[in-house]
Amino acid sequence: MAKTNKTQITPEELFTHAISENRSELSEADLRLLISGLTALREASTKPLNKIELNAVRGMVAYVAYTQGADEAMVASVLAAHYSTDKIEDLPSRCYPNIIEFLVDLNMDNLVN
Repeated sequence: MAKTNKTQITPEELFTHAISENRSELSEADLRLLISGLTALREASTKPLNKIELNAVRGMVAYVAYTQGADEAMVASVLAAHYSTDKIEDLPSRCYPNIIEFLVDLNMDNLVN
């Protein structure tokens, strides 16, 4: 389930704003570079975990469940809910280091009891 932020501006809107009357200090090449960077960042922020990252996350979920005597589905559900997704396959790749850190610090007893 993807969430959209209505306050985000499109690269085209950014370009139009940047070349408006009071923004003449940027060259057209600078503006094109700005747009391509913004577009790349947006694509990266929506890219899901790759196969290797997903396997590592699944392994960590299994490890947390095993060591804490919890159900794997429950650990996966807690993880997905923390990142506002329906399932771990939808977790964003850009959050991979934070996902691993979250699982390392996760204490299921504090959540369930």
